[in-house]
Amino acid sequence: MDINPRLIKPAYGNLVGFSGTRVPVIGVVTLPVVLGDQEPRVSKQVEFMIVDCKSHHNGIFGRPLLAKFMALPSTCHQKLKFPTKEGNDEARGTTWEAPKLGEVRQTNIVDTRAEEPRPESMDSDFEVALDPNEPTRKIRVSTHVPGDAIEPLIKLLK
Repeated sequence: MDINPRLIKPAYGNLVGFSGTRVPVIGVVTLPVVLGDQEPRVSKQVEFMIVDCKSHHNGIFGRPLLAKFMALPSTCHQKLKFPTKEGNDEARGTTWEAPKLGEVRQTNIVDTRAEEPRPESMDSDFEVALDPNEPTRKIRVSTHVPGDAIEPLIKLLK
């Protein structure tokens, strides 16, 4: 986008994506945003963060913009509904462009921590009736329990 550098205010921090990637914030700029292609249009000044990364978008409508316009987005229908002086209006997305946007980057998150070995099952399942007056109500204990700990465990559960 062609933005006058004098309009850019310094800002610091990171924008964190869903995949955990971090992009440094270069600055912020306040720009006029107009919703609606015919009267009645709605216009507001909105602050945008400036980041240095590739994107299919010039700007992303986030929660502050949606709140300022009192807009309701529907990603399923690719619509943004918002109130005007004469009732509600909507902005529509283009269906042919939407599938391409998911192709920007795919990130596979792999847990590189070592997995702790699990003890093998030793058929230690057993059922315990918690109330002697209702013997059909039982819980199943499925764990590897040392023999001398079974009785204290049953007493604890009762």
